[in-house]
Amino acid sequence: VERHHLIATRQKCIHERRAEAAGGTGDEDRRGGGERIAHGLDASIGFGETEMSAAPDFRQIQRRQLGGAIRRRRHADGLTLAQLSATAAVSVSMLSQVERGLLDPSLDTLRNIADALGTSPFRLLEEEGTVAGIVQRGSGRTIVTEDGAFRFELLSPSLDGAFEIAVWELKPGHSSTGQPRAHPGEEANLFLQGHAQLEIGDEILDLHAGDCITFDPTRPHRVTALGDEVVICVDVISPPSF
Repeated sequence: VERHHLIATRQKCIHERRAEAAGGTGDEDRRGGGERIAHGLDASIGFGETEMSAAPDFRQIQRRQLGGAIRRRRHADGLTLAQLSATAAVSVSMLSQVERGLLDPSLDTLRNIADALGTSPFRLLEEEGTVAGIVQRGSGRTIVTEDGAFRFELLSPSLDGAFEIAVWELKPGHSSTGQPRAHPGEEANLFLQGHAQLEIGDEILDLHAGDCITFDPTRPHRVTALGDEVVICVDVISPPSF
C-alpha cells in the first residue's frame, strides 16, 4: 500500500512540475485541455472564429489569392478592367482594388464578378491549386463576407465532380445574399443548427435544426438567420456552381 502511495505521489509531483513549467496548475491544464477540445468540435462545423483571430494575416492572404485569380482569369479572357467592371456592374476602382488584394468584395459582388468571367467563386479559388482526396476538418477553401456574418466552406476536394458539398454558417439577423439569386441544377440543405427562413421565389419556408430541404435553385433564393443562434447548414449543389 505504501509503495502504491509513493508511486501515486511521485506521479502527482511530476504532473504538477510539468504543469508549472507550462505556466499553470494541473487542474488548469485539464480545464484548458477541455476548452481546446470544445474549440476543436466547434471549428469542425463552426469554422472557429478563435482560430481565425489567431491568424491575423489570413484575410490578407486570401484577398491576394482571390485578386490574383480574378486578374489572371480576366487576362486569359482578354478583358480590360473597364470591360469586366461593366459586365459585373462594379466600378473600375473597386475591381482594381479587389484584384490587388486591397479590398474584400461583398459576396454578391464576388458572385457578379465570377458570373461575368463565366465561372464561380470557388472555381476562381481552385485555380490556386486543387487538393485531391480527403478534406481535413477546417482545411476546406473558405469564403467569408467582410463583416464575418456569412462563412461558406467547401468540403469537396475539387469541383470536377457531379456535385459540391459545403457547410456554411450565418449569424442571426443576416442573409446569405443581398437579393435572392438563382443558379442552374439542384440543391439540398440540411440544417444542423439554428432557425432559418428560406425564400424560394414567392415561397417563404421556416426551417430548424434537423430539417432537410431539396429545391429548384433556378428560382431566386436566399436564407436569413432568425432568432439568436447561428445557423449552420450542409449544402449540396449539383452541378457545382458556387
